[in-house]
Amino acid sequence: MSRRRSRSWKPVVEAVEERQLLSLVTNIMVSNHQSFVNSVKVRSALGDRSAASAASTSGQNSQTSIALPQNQGPQGINLMLSPMGTMSPLQYKKSLYTAKFVGNYTIGPGRFDSEALQVAIQGVGSTTNMLHADIQLGLIVAKDSSIQNSGASVIFDRNLNSNSALGFNLASPSSDVDSHGRPNRFVSVSLDTNTSAGTFVEGYSQGVLEIKYKPNGKRTRGVLEQGTAVVTFKGQIYAPNVAYILRNANINP
Repeated sequence: MSRRRSRSWKPVVEAVEERQLLSLVTNIMVSNHQSFVNSVKVRSALGDRSAASAASTSGQNSQTSIALPQNQGPQGINLMLSPMGTMSPLQYKKSLYTAKFVGNYTIGPGRFDSEALQVAIQGVGSTTNMLHADIQLGLIVAKDSSIQNSGASVIFDRNLNSNSALGFNLASPSSDVDSHGRPNRFVSVSLDTNTSAGTFVEGYSQGVLEIKYKPNGKRTRGVLEQGTAVVTFKGQIYAPNVAYILRNANINP
């Protein structure tokens, strides 16, 4: 029986069928490239002329920095952002605002030697314009009784489509505490434009925020007291309401 001869395998490159690009595609590519080149030339020519005239012409585009006071925020009297006078009955009704939350609180020692204690509250509830909302508060009681009780809070709308958050800066006399020394009433509840969003952009607020504490008798390490807190706010809020994304929800593009 004769031996089989091994076959010699060699790689072979298969030729690819040659095709030309469609004439329309080629024309579009050439046209786009030429348009880009022309636009660069035009912008370069305009830039030289606009740099000289921008300083003397108000409202024109400029190559210099636009980080100027007149380019950020309102100038003069803007009655949309800062209305004056007496509200109409309809506007007064719209400005009324209430909120109520129930959640957990913890009281711990101060973070700095100037603080007697700090309070943290997280709760769930609802407001005049939020069916389901969350709240977070941070409160400080100073050791020096001449320093007011202070804090900050933010109310979040659980409906993320509204993109709304209501931030408050809180302040009240040091005497506004309950029988256990816990801050329970804030008479200065001013809207914080840094943390507010959506419905409350560029807004104002006034009212009273009150807190009721119900200790549960338990204490984790580092905590002076903990339990359930009930937070209520009653007051007025004004905002131009131009940043509320759901305002135009009825429009079908």
